[in-house]
Amino acid sequence: MLRSLVIKKSLLVLLFLMSFSLLKAQKTYKINYYDNGSVKSHGWINNGLKDGYWKFYYENSILKEEGHFFQNQKHNYWFYYENNGKKIKEGHYDIGKKTKWWSFYNNKGLLSNKCQFSDNKKNGYRILYLNNKPIKAEYYENDIKTNEWDDFFSFRNDNPVLNL
Repeated sequence: MLRSLVIKKSLLVLLFLMSFSLLKAQKTYKINYYDNGSVKSHGWINNGLKDGYWKFYYENSILKEEGHFFQNQKHNYWFYYENNGKKIKEGHYDIGKKTKWWSFYNNKGLLSNKCQFSDNKKNGYRILYLNNKPIKAEYYENDIKTNEWDDFFSFRNDNPVLNL
């Protein structure tokens, strides 16, 4: 009898712990709406925080931005669009901060420049483009321009090992 009671209590404790861990690890899919009924955003929520892939829209239902979250912070690769659907920029985040290479596009959808970021600041090269072709370059340290090349040929001569 005592053994049976111990087993029952152990099973109850085990079931309680299992149900708690399932609730804690459960992700839910969230959809937010504008007052006009169109979708504002949708993506995954984990423990009350945005986590995983999310998409955000303008009120006219055109995609505004999309990318991954990690614990409510933008993370990994993100894309941004104008309200007419043209891509305006794309790049990497590391837990909420711009990092690595970012690409920026003009109002015709053509590449206008690529820039290296670290900790939300320009850190590294910025390549400027005209008609999707590189035309000049700059170098930044902590958001301060420290070098500039007026044409891409001179930049390549000064930096022959870079693979851009």
